[in-house]
Amino acid sequence: MTGSELSSFKELTGIQSHTGSLALFPRRAVLNVAMLLRDSEVARQVRVYLLDMEYLSRPQPVDNRVHADITARTADGRTLAVQCKNRAGRSTVPSADMQKFVGAARIIGRMDAALFVATRNFNEAQAIADLSGVITVTATNWRHGAPQRA
Repeated sequence: MTGSELSSFKELTGIQSHTGSLALFPRRAVLNVAMLLRDSEVARQVRVYLLDMEYLSRPQPVDNRVHADITARTADGRTLAVQCKNRAGRSTVPSADMQKFVGAARIIGRMDAALFVATRNFNEAQAIADLSGVITVTATNWRHGAPQRA
């Protein structure tokens, strides 16, 4: 992840780093690599550290009045709502889906950050997302290396 995508990610997550690029790996991949480390006290300490950090880094659940797929509190205390939609058979995400999510996440839940992930493009729904500060991610963007604004 580089450029504007990295800047958006840093802003959303609160990361304060001056790095010009960032690679993201799923927890499972990191833990699989950690399992390869063995036969030494240093390797054991690395595994223990990774397992402890995996546990501590999990977002803490938030009251789900928002009815989003994921609601959580980040390490710095901000609230986050994530909505995931598989819109197979449709050409785009309906603007009504975005309107419902914006209303639930921003107005009812008063979430600090909102992310809408979908298998299709947003088109009209993108304008609603832009006006309300919702970050959008499509499967196409995700497949090409990193989450990006749609």
